Amino acid sequence: MIESSQASGGSGDRKALMAVAAQFWINGMVYASIIPRLPELRDRLGVDVSVLGLVLTLSAVGGLISSAVAGPAIGRFGTRRVIIGGTVLTIVVLPIVGLTGSVATLALALAAIAWFDVVIDIAMNLQGSRLSARRTTPVMNRLHGLWSLGTVVGGLIAVRAAADGVELWVHFIVVSVVLGVVLMVSSWFLLSDDETPTAVADRETPAGRGGSSARAFALLGLLGAAAVSMEMTTADWASFRLADDLQVEPGRVGLGFVAFTCGMVTGRFFGDTIQALIGPARLARWAAVLAAVGIAAASLPPGSAIDSGSTLLVVSLLGYYVAALGVSVVFPQLYDAAAQANGPPGRALGALTAGTKLAGVAAPILVGLIADSRLSVGVAVAVVTLPGCVLIAVYPRPSGS
Repeated sequence: MIESSQASGGSGDRKALMAVAAQFWINGMVYASIIPRLPELRDRLGVDVSVLGLVLTLSAVGGLISSAVAGPAIGRFGTRRVIIGGTVLTIVVLPIVGLTGSVATLALALAAIAWFDVVIDIAMNLQGSRLSARRTTPVMNRLHGLWSLGTVVGGLIAVRAAADGVELWVHFIVVSVVLGVVLMVSSWFLLSDDETPTAVADRETPAGRGGSSARAFALLGLLGAAAVSMEMTTADWASFRLADDLQVEPGRVGLGFVAFTCGMVTGRFFGDTIQALIGPARLARWAAVLAAVGIAAASLPPGSAIDSGSTLLVVSLLGYYVAALGVSVVFPQLYDAAAQANGPPGRALGALTAGTKLAGVAAPILVGLIADSRLSVGVAVAVVTLPGCVLIAVYPRPSGS
């Protein structure tokens, strides 16, 4: 999936690329191990969706705070140490999610995982970007595709574990052990040199014209918020849509999440080819339309509209898959625009990250509150996500390129 023959840095770069690819996969696995089993945690704790929405919001606050300290941490310890240390701590905390018997403990554990995830994400993307810059063919989209592939594998394992009645803590401990073994092998080959290649530092950024203005940064943050609402909200609440709205049995409620992540994998591995054919702006517009159609199909039909058996379930699963095909290319487009903006790259990327984290804080509690009213979970998700589709369609490239 990640070719190594074109790496100009020799075998060291090839091994480092495979190690970073493994790290992207690990991060996807951790995320996907938790999300499909949240309905079980909700039922075990005896809380409603509004309380769970608040828990997810508090965990997002951990990620928001972490985004402010990630840069200094990487500057002091380096990307390799941050990746290894953050992943080890994540693996340690993961079983606590399965063992918790209180809402407070769950909120703290999820906030810790979100905290570590942000610093790991920035560090592994820095390593991936540096390796990509040394190659003839870039690999960033495929690295993010591997993250999505990790979510597919983790989601399928979670669905099977739930269907077989595997205890949450047993499931999460097994996942932690497997991921720990992968980390032990890959950590030896991560880049230890964090110098930015001169070619990257000195490159011109014609697509970033006007990107240093406050207005451009504000728009980039707003688009980041739209993107995260489309991606994370749809994925996070898919299991609740199936469980609460469609009355799907516990062993199959995770299938919505799996369908969404399968669409993400497909879109990210083929997005570069389509972009080369139709251009980035047109791709973004069509992707936003596709995402809106898929989200509407997955979220809006009431359970009584079709006999609540397999037909409506199939419609919902297809909707999640189609939605993910559109959503999958949005973040790569925004990262590309932020990287090409005039001025220090960190400013544009910081604006993008701030927007995504603020939306990550607000979206879960909004969905929870709306779903706890007379509206369904699906309608709540649509209300939060569809405006983001419209915004991406109107502003496909924040730089104006």
